[in-house]
Amino acid sequence: MAFDLDYVRELAEATERVLEIGALPFMLTLPLMRRGYNVTALDKPTSEWDPAVPMRLGLNHVACDLDIQPLPFKTNSFDVVLMNQVFAHLRVDLIGSMREIFRVLRPGGLLYLSSPNLRSFRALAQLIFRGDACAFMGSVHYNYSSLESHGFMGQIRVYTPKEIADFLTAMNFRVGGIIYRGKVHDGRLARFSNSAASVCPSFRPDFTLLAVKSE
Repeated sequence: MAFDLDYVRELAEATERVLEIGALPFMLTLPLMRRGYNVTALDKPTSEWDPAVPMRLGLNHVACDLDIQPLPFKTNSFDVVLMNQVFAHLRVDLIGSMREIFRVLRPGGLLYLSSPNLRSFRALAQLIFRGDACAFMGSVHYNYSSLESHGFMGQIRVYTPKEIADFLTAMNFRVGGIIYRGKVHDGRLARFSNSAASVCPSFRPDFTLLAVKSE
């Protein structure tokens, strides 16, 4: 969260309109608000949803399930859209969901999208040695069971930076850069993973793509 906060402060003016998608539990929303950003926090209702919480915190909060609902905002409403670890969870109509984000972002506006890295040392080791396709949030059955019981699930699919960059380009975004980030803090391969990432940053467990809506 501190990493994201620093980059938003570097890339966006406090006067700009920010839409944070997947904001719950508001760990990035609140620090941005305290620094003067005009933030709209968006998340979908789940079994853990308590609408009194954002009200008590004074948040500009909107309930919306991006998988199945259009965003309830006018076209070109925001200067910046934050998608922190959300893209890999979208499971219904990825093109439709991202088309909505493109619509509400103003021309020249910034999309800040972070996601787990399928090409990371950790993900490759997990695939090779465990035969597990990067299921950081548990098994496929566990994830869909969680969707039934709680209304949310883990990553439906983990992507490489190139895959998401190519997707955004096809959606008429202009990808401006990739930031490789994060460390592995647990497991027997943590030391090897972090050593490999220090030599080759693309082996880091997460990445952020910076993209601009074409004029």
